[in-house]
Amino acid sequence: MFPEPTGFTNQRHTQENADLLVKAIELVRSEWPTVPVWAVATANGTISVVNLAARFAKSALPLKGIVLLSSVTMPNTSPGGEHHDVLTLSPGLRLITMPTLVIWHAGDTCPSSPSGNASTVFAALTNVPDTDKAKVVIDKGGWVALPPCSSFSYHGYNGAEDEVVAAVAKFVAAHP
Repeated sequence: MFPEPTGFTNQRHTQENADLLVKAIELVRSEWPTVPVWAVATANGTISVVNLAARFAKSALPLKGIVLLSSVTMPNTSPGGEHHDVLTLSPGLRLITMPTLVIWHAGDTCPSSPSGNASTVFAALTNVPDTDKAKVVIDKGGWVALPPCSSFSYHGYNGAEDEVVAAVAKFVAAHP
């Protein structure tokens, strides 16, 4: 459905992509029917998860909540780049109603997810009750001399993995 070489690139915002994620959630629920399912995404994956949560906001989707890390807030208009972002998706952030955690690194300089834009993602979650949303800014970790969008940069929380996992675990535990 999403052939190489671009795979999901510029497909993450589609109904087809959301439908594929619903099938994955249904498969997980068939194996573990009593366990809450959360969608956790980083960078370009946040486009897919926001698309999913917005498109199925008024359905009985068995998804407990979402976690967005290093959300893409600026499209990459280079050839082969992801031309979508979570702030301009339609449907988008304003339709989401489920528990949502937004995490970013203060030092993220990835052009697609600069830390200066991160608070706009949280602010756009206008239909998520205040008790069901949170934001976490990570300022620990180290940078390795790799491109700023690398998993070994601030964008990927290099050296701050334990802090990120603890923040996610705390939020999920608070929303059983």
